Amino acid sequence: MKGELTAFILGVLQDVRTELDEPEVAELTTLALDKKVDTAISLLQLRVDTAISLLETELDGETA
Repeated sequence: MKGELTAFILGVLQDVRTELDEPEVAELTTLALDKKVDTAISLLQLRVDTAISLLETELDGETA
């Protein structure tokens, strides 16, 4: 199970590499490879939540 989650996290990192800066990519990759899956997932979730908030703010500004 952890191996599948690690592979998933590494796949997500490949997909979002252009959206993350290098320190974020390095940290998440290290966590995933060290099998610290829960921490990596938490950091990815925080990054996704932040991106969603920024998009919502941007969209709210366009509709105002």
